[in-house]
Amino acid sequence: MTKAAIIAAARERADAVRSGRWTDADLGVLLGALHWREYAHILSSNKMYKVRTITTTPDAEGVILKSALSSATQFMYRVLSLKNENRFFTQIDYKDAPLPTNFTYAGSFSWYEKGDGIQLVPIATDSVDVTVNYRPTRASALNDGDTVDFPDGHEHVLVYGLAGEMLLKGGAETEAASDLFNFQRILREDMLSDIRRLSVRPSIMQAMDDPSDWGSQ
Repeated sequence: MTKAAIIAAARERADAVRSGRWTDADLGVLLGALHWREYAHILSSNKMYKVRTITTTPDAEGVILKSALSSATQFMYRVLSLKNENRFFTQIDYKDAPLPTNFTYAGSFSWYEKGDGIQLVPIATDSVDVTVNYRPTRASALNDGDTVDFPDGHEHVLVYGLAGEMLLKGGAETEAASDLFNFQRILREDMLSDIRRLSVRPSIMQAMDDPSDWGSQ
């Protein structure tokens, strides 16, 4: 669906087709924020849904700027892997190597988040390949006739979410907004169930912590 079509459909659900309370510009801003929030759900459900690999060179301190991991249309969300030649870097905490040098070794070649960048440990200045997942161009940055990048067939997650936000003003419309959000939640659950896996292989619950934190090697 195009940006304009999503806004028009949301106006219909909110019974506000001719209302002057919201301009299309205002709704475009709300849609942009909603669009990226929903992509956070998508990429948390299936981290491989949108993936790209960037070859970049750290600075003299071994830092890769996060901005180098995005493009004009693909915006980095999470780092999936980082490697130099055939060597993979493992994520650690800042406390494990707060003052890295060319000789610092924290049990493996490692990296950690450092403000606007990613610190390599030990300091490395050769090119590295960083694989990330990403969010597409925010809907608010699109023209009205542009198609909003969203899972095909699930665009009404955005429609009902936007309609619900339009009615978040209190009073008699609060119940209607709640109904819209409840239906959006059902649509979102269907979408995430659909995109969570590509094959018939069953989903398996896994711990998100590091086994080494529990003494496992």
